[in-house]
Amino acid sequence: MLREALLLGACVGTAQAQKPDNESFLTNRPIEGNRPDESLVIVDGGVPAAPIAVALMDEEGVLPDTWQPWPDVRPVELCGAFLCFDAFEMDSTTDAPGDGFYGQNCGLGSGRYRFADNTRNVVFVDDLDRMNGAAVGACNSAEFGRVQFAWWWQVSGPGSSERCVIGFSTFEDWENSGNCTSAGFVSGIAVDFGILPSSHDTGGYYFVDLPLCLLPGNLKLTAPADGRGAYKIVLAKDVAMTPATLAQPMLWGTQKPLNECNQMRRMHWDQNHNGQVNGGECQALDIGQCMNPLGAMTAFWYRGSPATPKLRAHCEERGRLTARVKGYPRGERVQLKYDGGNNNPLIANNRGKGKVVWRDVPPGSHTVQASSDATFSIYRNTSCPPR
Repeated sequence: MLREALLLGACVGTAQAQKPDNESFLTNRPIEGNRPDESLVIVDGGVPAAPIAVALMDEEGVLPDTWQPWPDVRPVELCGAFLCFDAFEMDSTTDAPGDGFYGQNCGLGSGRYRFADNTRNVVFVDDLDRMNGAAVGACNSAEFGRVQFAWWWQVSGPGSSERCVIGFSTFEDWENSGNCTSAGFVSGIAVDFGILPSSHDTGGYYFVDLPLCLLPGNLKLTAPADGRGAYKIVLAKDVAMTPATLAQPMLWGTQKPLNECNQMRRMHWDQNHNGQVNGGECQALDIGQCMNPLGAMTAFWYRGSPATPKLRAHCEERGRLTARVKGYPRGERVQLKYDGGNNNPLIANNRGKGKVVWRDVPPGSHTVQASSDATFSIYRNTSCPPR
């Protein structure tokens, strides 16, 4: 009965932002890559979408009778202990996309790239590569406790709407040159967001921060065995995973903070719209923008436990930026820094805690990093208020 109710329901997403009075929030720029017939667009900000249901997927699609209501929960610290992969950048102060990693160079704030209107990229595969900043082996076969994603939902343009169901899958293998093939299905879930208005009517792109660690049972995503592989996303308009009318992922940088191993970023998507991603449909996204290369705006976080080290960052008035760590072994030497600056070492106390305070930090988004020889690097974005 639950599945039938979900199939028949016409639930409405929660994006309530009002569209600006003019179109100044869109800026067109020429693309400098494999598709010179298109232009890149910067969308100035995003609005959150609220999931209403979730189901298991296999390589063929949604598994019958596995739909469950999405629990009324918010992301918690344990869901995202540290990043395994990031091309999203969440600001922990605003709970919205930020620009701490690139803000010193690009200054786009919550702005993100997309391709021009009428670009249809609704079935795509991207490489899921272990980052240098993640401890070797830390993300191998890991459960992803938190997933973030952003997309442009065009539908038929202003005044239109369509049901939005997004499928997330992981794969063991990715070959990042030539045909960009992927294979070896690992795990998958589908998330139903109900009927969403066109992004043209909401004032920005849609984004979501999914606390998968709070889902019941086997509703989870798992990383490839060696931490490297691929992920697939399907932007659909029903629970049968029929590709959406017009939609595409938002795009963001893949080089920071974890310094992805690949210098040439590639994605392949269903460019001939046959519902399948074929080897020849490979697109280079090393297109000379700030930042570069680009990738789908997605992040996968390692699911932590009460014993996992944690980092919290908060900036107060007058530029007082405080970073607190806990959960480290007693006596562990932890290095903290912000925006890639100098290390500020501390020794974890008897309770595994410590803190560092920076003063006169400029307004805007900043990235704080905590690392040690025995564990992984943790990153948190935060914003300092205007003075």
